[in-house]
Amino acid sequence: MNRWMFLLIVSIASFLTPFMDAVMKVVIPVIGLEFAVDPIILSWFSTSTLLSSALLYLPIGVFGDKRGRLRIFRIGLLIFSVSTFLAGLAPDEYIFLVLRFLQGCGSAAIGTAGVALISGVFPSNERGLALGINVSSVYLGLTLGPVLGGLTTALVGWRPLYIAISLMSILALYISIRYLDAEELLSGGSFDYMGSILLGVSFTSLILGLSLYPADVSRLSLAVFPIATALFIIWEYRVDDPLIDIGSVIRNRLLTFSVLTSILTYSASYGSSFLISVYLQYIMGIDPLVTGLVLISRPVLMALLSTLAGRLSDYIQPKYVVTIGLSLDVASYMMLSLLGMETSLLYIIIALALLGIGSALFSSPNTNAIMGSVEKRFYGLASGFAGTARVYGQTLSMSIISLVFSLYIGGIEVSTIDPGLLISTIDLLFLIFAVIVFIGIFPSILRGDLDRR
Repeated sequence: MNRWMFLLIVSIASFLTPFMDAVMKVVIPVIGLEFAVDPIILSWFSTSTLLSSALLYLPIGVFGDKRGRLRIFRIGLLIFSVSTFLAGLAPDEYIFLVLRFLQGCGSAAIGTAGVALISGVFPSNERGLALGINVSSVYLGLTLGPVLGGLTTALVGWRPLYIAISLMSILALYISIRYLDAEELLSGGSFDYMGSILLGVSFTSLILGLSLYPADVSRLSLAVFPIATALFIIWEYRVDDPLIDIGSVIRNRLLTFSVLTSILTYSASYGSSFLISVYLQYIMGIDPLVTGLVLISRPVLMALLSTLAGRLSDYIQPKYVVTIGLSLDVASYMMLSLLGMETSLLYIIIALALLGIGSALFSSPNTNAIMGSVEKRFYGLASGFAGTARVYGQTLSMSIISLVFSLYIGGIEVSTIDPGLLISTIDLLFLIFAVIVFIGIFPSILRGDLDRR
């Protein structure tokens, strides 16, 4: 198959999960009001999906290296299709949370396998361009999601929207089965199931500990985290075919510093859209449609510029492109930390546009650096690291929000919170995000150079 046609098909499928994610940014307040939940449960509507994705990205990437990435890609589309359809029929918040968790499982398979497949098809001197085009499709989903999500929710509600996305996913699954074919260079060997379980326990305990604080289960989870992490490291050093060759990863500075940069960046960027959506709808009283139109100011620039940024990273070392992007992100978060009762929409749009430019300069160049840091037969592992770093950061972002909400607001229903208290909490969170991204500049510039050979 022609590699550009292959890229087109994978990019179409890769469009769906960020489209769903963007839709959630707009409809999540509406769903929260329908189910009458507090802010902590509201944030878990996003965190549940991120958690499942974070648990599976790396194991799925390694499994794809050993058993076939195209198969994983199709299974992911199937899981995402079914769980999205059922989520649209969910009778209460608890079933909805479970189905959101399953959506994350499907998203992890689609995202990991898709990037690995594209990286395997294109040569190194075109990989940045190909990844940039794929990232543009992701951001196109983020761009259209708020608009279509807001419009559909305003006209017919959020449930028909979920059903429609499910049907789109089924169509993408059919196309992938009918037309996609690839010769894959696989690493072989056995799969480290125990390592995957220990890694999952480690991360789950950390996220639950942060998200549920100060409940007793939070303290228990935080106590489990270092124990599970230590057991995972010990196991990985002892097993013959580990999930992660920790020694090799540590010695690979380009990989480790790129992954660290990604975690820090997404720890801030993901929660920003959630906070803006809450601010616009609960403080300014703006409906979901207008909220969606405001939110697209960021992803539309990401969609337009990501291909260019990816191509730049084929000629300029990714560390320089990424560092410029992170500097723009810091400036944007500082602007958003000054939101008040009468902040203009134009001010918010400018801040989000600045964040969109910075994110475009970060995403595809950073992914190019990660994929170029390993041999071709380990592209699934590298893609797993890229996806894991992104979703770990995104999950931490929502956990930070849950933690700060818990400390400053508690279990008050969102519709009854004092506006002044809500604004001050949102401002504090954006200031925290600015500090996190500023820290991320240092591993970005110190990561080393990408080998062009």
